[in-house]
Amino acid sequence: MVRTGIRDPPPALILAATIAAAILVVANVSSLNVALPELSRELGASQSDVQWMVDSYAVFLAALLLPAGALGDRFGRRRMLLFGIVVIIGANAATLAMDSSLPVIIARAVSGIGAAFVFPATLSTITATLPDEQRGRGVAMWTAAVSMGGILGVLLSGVLIESYWWGSVFLAMTIAAAVVLVVCWLFVPDSSDPSEANLDPVGSVLSFVAAGALVLGVIEGPVKGWTSPLSLGGLIVGTAALAAFIWWELRNPRPLLDVRLFAERGVRSGSLSIFVQFTAAFGFFFLTVPYLAFVLGFGPLQTGLGLLPVALGLFPASAAAIPLTRRFGRRVIGVIGLAILSSGFVLGTFITVQSDFLLFAAVMVVFGLGLGLSSPPATEAIVEALPPAKQGVASALNDVLREFGAAIGIAAIGSAFNSGYRLAVDDITGLPPEVLDAVRETPAAAAVIAPDLGDTAPTLLAGVSDAVVAGWGQALWLTAGIVAVGAIGYAIWAPRGASAGQTAAVDSIAPTGDHAPTMTRPAAPPQRRDLSVVEADRPLGAIELAAAAEAEVDQLTILLARLATTIDLLDARSTVPPDMDRWAAAQQVAVAERAAIAVAAPLRDLGNQCERLLAHALGCDSLIAGATSELTRLGRHDVTLDVLRADAAEAHEAGERVHGSLAGLARRFDELGSTRSTLRPAADHLRRAFEIVGRVRGVTSTWVSSPEDPPVGTPSIDLTRVQSEQLPS
Repeated sequence: MVRTGIRDPPPALILAATIAAAILVVANVSSLNVALPELSRELGASQSDVQWMVDSYAVFLAALLLPAGALGDRFGRRRMLLFGIVVIIGANAATLAMDSSLPVIIARAVSGIGAAFVFPATLSTITATLPDEQRGRGVAMWTAAVSMGGILGVLLSGVLIESYWWGSVFLAMTIAAAVVLVVCWLFVPDSSDPSEANLDPVGSVLSFVAAGALVLGVIEGPVKGWTSPLSLGGLIVGTAALAAFIWWELRNPRPLLDVRLFAERGVRSGSLSIFVQFTAAFGFFFLTVPYLAFVLGFGPLQTGLGLLPVALGLFPASAAAIPLTRRFGRRVIGVIGLAILSSGFVLGTFITVQSDFLLFAAVMVVFGLGLGLSSPPATEAIVEALPPAKQGVASALNDVLREFGAAIGIAAIGSAFNSGYRLAVDDITGLPPEVLDAVRETPAAAAVIAPDLGDTAPTLLAGVSDAVVAGWGQALWLTAGIVAVGAIGYAIWAPRGASAGQTAAVDSIAPTGDHAPTMTRPAAPPQRRDLSVVEADRPLGAIELAAAAEAEVDQLTILLARLATTIDLLDARSTVPPDMDRWAAAQQVAVAERAAIAVAAPLRDLGNQCERLLAHALGCDSLIAGATSELTRLGRHDVTLDVLRADAAEAHEAGERVHGSLAGLARRFDELGSTRSTLRPAADHLRRAFEIVGRVRGVTSTWVSSPEDPPVGTPSIDLTRVQSEQLPS
């Protein structure tokens, strides 16, 4: 890893810088929405021009996410992040000098290109550079910040539009982007893995066409009609390109995105959850603007402030999501989060024209709770499925799901709102048909027409308010149903929790057919003893060390299960049946080579986990030796020593179990031929883990070597000397 700017910045500053960049991307979208009415008046833009000012940004952002993520993996995520921010600065600054619609549309497209380089680099930098113990919290904070970024953009533009001209929004975003550029240059480290990153030009082009065309078709459907050439053509071209992308990625030995990952339950369920969340979230935000503006009568600034209660639920839930996931598993927390999200939308259907802001604020808080609980574990499931070398692609996949979900949500939920709204407008009586035709297209027309209607103006305004609430309720029932279906799908697909204190275990799906391997998994950890009954007899710190060591062994069990499955797949793919044709055999060998490279990453993690287990063993060794000497000096030979010896026996048994599992993996490597160049990095990591666990056995064996009480002054292993030894690389 190469660091520039400030040397070795602390993780907190890295996290703050990447989150600021993610907020910039989202706020750059939402801030335009408030400025659009004045922008269209000043530039004489048609409704189609206004729509393209929004769509051009979204289309290019979605289309370039996967290729931009792969470029970050190859050439450095920091470089792509800084490049994207510079593009955003240039595009926003150029907009200030424009006086017609077409240049603004082009500038928004260029800004979307810059955002495509920034967005995947933010999350992938967090997952690739933060320490293991801080990564989950970083992902949770990133998801909360992305959700809040849209609201902050609306709030900022509301303040500016009420006091200045439309260009002040672009000026503010230019200044904000410049500040974020400096912060990221100072605090974001560079990370990449050129040897394992796959650019895949064909896959990149196909993903660009598929994502861009599908998003375009979905966005244009509600505006121009689903059978219009632009919408229908976009959906057809996008679907064909997506099918071609899947076909190509399945046959490419170095794919941009290995679509086989979706066979893994964690990736499949996480992708479904992210898609459903952002379908619901963006559709819901689409509904809030007409309700706040035309029912409660809020202006731009009040509208932004009215959305802030979501933070009361979002931030606490996001902070608690990962710890709760560690305790109860992704399935439980993910389903609870989606259930709360759906219940928030059901609560929103009770809003009427007479309801005050407090009920709306309660809906926003419940919405934030559900989104905060469900988003972090789903995001973590996706980014953990890919190795560190491909975190840019993992982040890009996560972002593509968000963008496509947002487009679907605005289209589907917006269509439901429009349907309910227009049906209610048709029920308004006592007004000229031309007035009803105008307000049927948009509720904003009511405020323009009402001053000319005289005594019938209150009838128009009250009827439009009733119609907005009717559309609001119909759309929210649809939104609640979408999330409920997503929760059911997530409950079916999500992997079960590995243990009470760990994340969900890997549940990979093996190849089927005559050559499908038999999965070999390490035994589950034994049931733990209830230690609370002897807590008073334990020396200070023994409980904490024992619990930490047990947690490390549990995590090792999960990693070993993942490795056993991966090696089984590698073994199956390395075996070429004699009746297989030459092309298929060559493809299978290429897949086996790639699988061999992929084994190295979890083995490296395994070695790091073994190091932590060794550190706990050394701490327990020092504690037991000191406590034993002190108790012997005091003449005590009661339950305390028995408890310590039982703990030592458990730790020794855990070390033996891990050592046996590693020995089994070593034998599998020998069978596969660990001298092959593709397997050499994995074999090196395995040897390192094997040696470290051997040292764990050496430490713990001194605790259980004799049934007699240790004599006073029994020497312990020199903690300083052992910790300073050079570990194999």
